[in-house]
Amino acid sequence: MKYKNNNAGWRPYLWLALVCVSSMTQAQYKAVVTTAEVTEMPVMASIELMGTLKANQQVAIAPQVSARVTQVHFESGQLVKKGQVLLSLDNRAAKAQVREAQASLMDAQRIFKNYNTLFSRKAVTQTELDGQQAAVAMAEAKLAAAQVQASYLTLHAPFSGVMGLTDVAPGALLAANEPVADLLDISQLKLDVALPEKYFNKVKVGETLTAYSDAYGEQAFNGKLAVMAPSVNSDSLNATVRLVFDNSMPENSQPDNAKPDKTHNTLVPGMLMRVALTVDNSVQLAIPVQSLLYAGQQRYVYVVDAENKVSRRDVTIGRNMGEQVTVVDGLKAGERVISAGTVKVRVGSVVEVLDEAL
Repeated sequence: MKYKNNNAGWRPYLWLALVCVSSMTQAQYKAVVTTAEVTEMPVMASIELMGTLKANQQVAIAPQVSARVTQVHFESGQLVKKGQVLLSLDNRAAKAQVREAQASLMDAQRIFKNYNTLFSRKAVTQTELDGQQAAVAMAEAKLAAAQVQASYLTLHAPFSGVMGLTDVAPGALLAANEPVADLLDISQLKLDVALPEKYFNKVKVGETLTAYSDAYGEQAFNGKLAVMAPSVNSDSLNATVRLVFDNSMPENSQPDNAKPDKTHNTLVPGMLMRVALTVDNSVQLAIPVQSLLYAGQQRYVYVVDAENKVSRRDVTIGRNMGEQVTVVDGLKAGERVISAGTVKVRVGSVVEVLDEAL
């Protein structure tokens, strides 16, 4: 006896049942995600400019003529006042020349006086009188020149400051223009740094900037922006700006063992300084880095609305802030973006949201 195979009859019903079950499962399934709120974040960006401190004024003390040292009136590191005598050189020959010029002048003046008397008696001509008057003028000029030469043998401080190191001692023979020691005015210090052109609008003359030195760790020094160069270097696109630091030390802050004629200023010329310049100080929108997705060159995020429905939003990002990234365009503060679980998310679907990411 043969049985009829009825498989072909019930297979369509089985397929329809499976489709219904599958559709029901997909309809009931919700992707589980974690969201994060789009927040406002203060952003401060800065650059570091470096330069070397320079004295407010600095000159090399040196004689204008060759002579032997007779006396040194300062010590290395000593504070001196403007006009103070620093060095005495052998001036005996110069003094003799001054005395000789004085004698010549006195003689010329005596003769001129006699000529005046004789001229009134018509004993000499006007030409002879004028000639003797010229002789007096020449004698005066020679005396002035001799006095100038004599003045070269005493060296004075051109401004108040601190003396540098010296090894010169009495008896040393100095050549003309041979440096004896440096004189530095360090009551104020200058710092020249190269500022990139694109940051010109971030600074202005008169504002205060903060600088640091490795010698003092995190101790901050405030400098006033005094000058901005009137031109930009066409090769580097940088311009020099000059900061001025007040380096004077209050009297009541002098160390107990400090001599009144010694300097104890904190900063000294030659120190390398780092200037912190804030180039951005604003409030920007921020999202977690893991919320950001890529489609070629385009960056986007998944946004979840109040009904937990998902939509895609293209965004323009700004700066990477570590665990967060700033958003320039595409989002609003308070919106929610998916920060975890994006793999199974589909645009238009409703998701199940766990506790929001912190």
